Amino acid sequence: MKAFPSHPGQPAQPGTTPHIDAAAVARLVPMSAAVDALESVLLAGLDPEAETPRGVVEVPGGQLLLMPSATASYTGVKIATVTPGNADRGLPRIQGLYLLLDGVTHAPLALLDGIALTSLRTPAVSGLAIRHLAVPEAERLLVFGTGPQAWGHVEAVRAVRPGLRHVDVVARNAERVAAFADRCRAEGLSASAATAGDVAHADVICCCTTAREPLFDGTLVPDHAAVAAVGSHEPDAREVDAALVARA
Repeated sequence: MKAFPSHPGQPAQPGTTPHIDAAAVARLVPMSAAVDALESVLLAGLDPEAETPRGVVEVPGGQLLLMPSATASYTGVKIATVTPGNADRGLPRIQGLYLLLDGVTHAPLALLDGIALTSLRTPAVSGLAIRHLAVPEAERLLVFGTGPQAWGHVEAVRAVRPGLRHVDVVARNAERVAAFADRCRAEGLSASAATAGDVAHADVICCCTTAREPLFDGTLVPDHAAVAAVGSHEPDAREVDAALVARA
């Protein structure tokens, strides 16, 4: 794999733009490093609210999402597709690529697997929040969902709360819940299928769904618990209720 130019503005050689696949993303940037990187860039002054608005384009069968970003050193854009019908085809609902450009010359530097990047970056954002908000002795995590985001959030919580020992899993598909719990056990955690009411026993709750209605009764959540709700880019998606927001 060709390395990035050591200095922004250094010319790129034609035809040498490296493709960084999912395995390379996972190998090069462990979850703990992603959380640290996000904390560093935010403390340095990056304001996500000041970024260029994301574009959502309706296309046959789904949506095309365009997510540009820029700093003095680098420019980039993630191009993702959301295809609800892919579930019946045995394909991912979300697919995409990230194009990284030099911030000065705008020459292409790398093409990254967009789903691997999303599966790392989004949980890392939650992990950074949990680092500062969750009780230090947090041991029990409840996860809504069994997809890549749900697993990424298990990794993120574990990265910032090494004392995590148990994962409760809530989802509609019993087979996927069982497989997810097995994956947790393979990583040295205890895990079990759970119900929405089990939020009452959680130290950390991670909602990794595209739910249109609240997933649980917000009055059941313990006062000390931290909740990370990933949600969706669509305005009618909602994972938590007004009771929880009012208590937060």
